[in-house]
Amino acid sequence: MTRKLKLGRNDPCPCGSGKKYKNCCGLMSDITPSFDDPFAHYNQLAISTKLKLDRFFSADLKRHRQAVKSRFTRFSVSKSIRPEHESIFSDWLWFDLEDDENVSMAGIYLAENQDYMELPLREYLKALDDSYLSVYRITGSEGVLLDVTDIFLDTSHQVIIKEPLTLKEEDPQMLLLARMVSLPQATLFSGMVLMLENNLLQEEFIKEHLDYLKDLYQEEIPHILKKYGEIIYGIFDHAGQKMLVNLNDMRIRLINESERELLLEKLLTEQDYVLQHKTAGLSWFKAAAEIAGYSRVIVGDDLVLSCSDVLEDVIKHSNFIDSILPGKPVQVINSLMLQTPPDPKYTWLWFIVLKDRESEKWLNTPHLELNAKTPQEVLMEDGGAEKIIAMLDDYMSSIVIAEEKEVVEYIKLRCQSLLPE
Repeated sequence: MTRKLKLGRNDPCPCGSGKKYKNCCGLMSDITPSFDDPFAHYNQLAISTKLKLDRFFSADLKRHRQAVKSRFTRFSVSKSIRPEHESIFSDWLWFDLEDDENVSMAGIYLAENQDYMELPLREYLKALDDSYLSVYRITGSEGVLLDVTDIFLDTSHQVIIKEPLTLKEEDPQMLLLARMVSLPQATLFSGMVLMLENNLLQEEFIKEHLDYLKDLYQEEIPHILKKYGEIIYGIFDHAGQKMLVNLNDMRIRLINESERELLLEKLLTEQDYVLQHKTAGLSWFKAAAEIAGYSRVIVGDDLVLSCSDVLEDVIKHSNFIDSILPGKPVQVINSLMLQTPPDPKYTWLWFIVLKDRESEKWLNTPHLELNAKTPQEVLMEDGGAEKIIAMLDDYMSSIVIAEEKEVVEYIKLRCQSLLPE
């Protein structure tokens, strides 16, 4: 059995910083619990912990931060990180983002250096590595103690904060996006805490999108929060800026002939849906009362496909189809919140929906060649389909990109369906 040699205060620090142990990790031996001001004590631990990580990974940290920044901001409204949110990104980078072996940067540091770390630092770093972003509802406060409830897990916590928070009965209910760190002596938040007034059903909006995410991945909520913190950040950002999340959700159900006939009968007779067109062997229906973005129910010979940009339409279409074909297996073939491309066998469906989306944009955009009318308006006129098809033929002669030609050909197909037989 081998014994580790005791480090001298003037020995090189084993963390690799190049400094003497007394000027690096050894500094933590001077930090003793001070529960006269527990927030200051743990804040000092937090600063020391993150400084150690920054030094340890300094060789390639800047390059790595830039490489993953777009992944973190992908789900936010502006696709960028506001300066005051940098600490949220840094904590996600240190404690949530994992390598190919499912280990975080903090986990790597702990594995290599925990034997040389003082207990307070090791304990705090381990708690940070176990933490995750979540959303909390403020339920009360007393001095520097804040009572909160995790809206996803429905668990209650008391958190130490820097300064007392005065709450009045007439104040709106507040939601917090925060990373909670649970230690044996206390619980507190790490880094930046974002605050949001819950005055327009923001909590319901956030919880519904978490349920959608949970349904996509079929994982328990704690795993979802730890694994997909960037999505939680994006959902909260949309709620804060009162913006709908563009999901680009596509889900398919395979059907037989009798199911197809039943579904078409309901779609054609129900007032909630309108047949928009029949193109490429598919019947395209849209909701009579559209909510936002692109939303369709598409029926083919052996499938029904629902496409929705916003969650409300995802739920609406699913409930409608399930009411007609209960228990029918469904497969999500595309979603913004999925990190994988569509199943190759359904790529053709993904592409035809893309072409239909582009067609909708073109058909509903005013054109100078049409005296500032939209093609959709011209199609309603006598001889309008012929006029638009001739216009598209002229476009076709100048297009060199194959994908653009396919979109134009698809628009022509839609217009040709309006020609008299």
